[in-house]
Amino acid sequence: MNKAQNGLDLLSQAYSCYRRHKFDDAVEICTTLLAKNSLDQAAFVLKCRAANAMVAVDRTDIDEEVAGDTLLDRNAATTTARVGTTYRRTSTAARPVTKSGRPVTGFMRPGTQNRMASGRRQQMKTATARAGTARPVTSGGRVLRLGTASLATLQREGQIELGSIDPHSYASKPYGRILADYLIDVSGETSRATELASTALGLKEDDVFWCHRHARALYNLGLLQEAETAYKRVLQLAPSVSVFMEAARIPVRRDQPLAAKELYDRGLAVFPGSPSLILGKARVEDTLGNEAEAEKLFKAVIRADPTNLEAIASYGANAFYSSRYELALQLFTRLVHMDAAVPAVWNNLALCYHHICQPDLALQALQRALLGADSDATAAVWYNTALVALALGEHALARDALHCTLQTDPAHTAALNCLGVLELQQGNDEAARQAYMAASEGDGFEPHLNQALLAYKTGRVEKAFELVKGVLEDVPGEEQATQLEARIKEDFLL
Repeated sequence: MNKAQNGLDLLSQAYSCYRRHKFDDAVEICTTLLAKNSLDQAAFVLKCRAANAMVAVDRTDIDEEVAGDTLLDRNAATTTARVGTTYRRTSTAARPVTKSGRPVTGFMRPGTQNRMASGRRQQMKTATARAGTARPVTSGGRVLRLGTASLATLQREGQIELGSIDPHSYASKPYGRILADYLIDVSGETSRATELASTALGLKEDDVFWCHRHARALYNLGLLQEAETAYKRVLQLAPSVSVFMEAARIPVRRDQPLAAKELYDRGLAVFPGSPSLILGKARVEDTLGNEAEAEKLFKAVIRADPTNLEAIASYGANAFYSSRYELALQLFTRLVHMDAAVPAVWNNLALCYHHICQPDLALQALQRALLGADSDATAAVWYNTALVALALGEHALARDALHCTLQTDPAHTAALNCLGVLELQQGNDEAARQAYMAASEGDGFEPHLNQALLAYKTGRVEKAFELVKGVLEDVPGEEQATQLEARIKEDFLL
């Protein structure tokens, strides 16, 4: 009797912890119960639910494609698609972009951190990356990594033995649904989840839950065509905003933005005014470089949900790049008042202050940005500090800030290029040439153009002509490069 009472007390404690969102404690207590009795179904179900809650994420915002997914992708995309029909050819060349090729907004979301950029120099840079600087080749994306990182407490005695689970015996039971989420989200046994969902659908074809989990498992396995068919069935049975958002990840991952926009439009026809669907469509427009259309959609999201951080940050970025610095300043200040002042927001605030000629406030904002910045953000903050210092005429401070940038990120292209300009102003042609050569290994045409100008100045006309031809191949019609090419041709004729 005492053992039964003790077991009941432990189970009640575990349930109480679960209700109070103390999922770690709930998992630990259930592990203890399962170690005593591996057939305790109540502890099994509660542990699965607590483990699922530990790794719960917003599935409408997960689309991170890692290197393994890209290399093993069976869905080939054309390399000659028109601008506006693919993410690989956008019209955002005038705007700074992140390493993933997305326009800089100060807000990072999953799915945009690893999209492989296009271009000759980017491909060369990727192929020659230093060991230890690239993400390991894995598959499964952010879902799998979140699951493995958050479940250290589950790697203990009494963990659920997945090898002994028979899908046919669980498919017809109520807690089989909880097990399906556990297999997909927690253990990463997506193939088992697919088998379980297929078995359950064999018993009842029109079960919305199992259709949805089947589609989700197929997507995690990278079977995009099968997942698309499964999501279409789910939308026929029970359309919802979350299912539309999940289904739209497939054309995005296939590099089919027009199909993604069409799917978002279908969702908005069923759920008009949904902030999530409008935001999803705005992301596609923003990535394609349709700033005007993206801005309209971001404004619509803000009207529907005034606390949407991503919409505010993206709208602020569009305002900044269209030279509406006061509006951008208001929007980023709004993020600060909403306690969303991450280092990127302070960095954006500093740039706004810099462009409205308030360098003192810009330096204060940059100082705040340095407090919680990681390595990547620290390099950006120090580089922007150098820009503010140059505007003030403080070349010594600018040089020190650029050196701090390069200490944090030795391959910072813009900092190397700017340092080369400062060295050239000091008359150090060789130091400037070395800085330009180091900057040329990164993205952008400016280091190559500056290297061509320096080569022309020092009498190496053939080298300058070779460099300027490369610049015009990457950026046809660039004014300075065109003028330099014309001067070199005149010299050759003479």
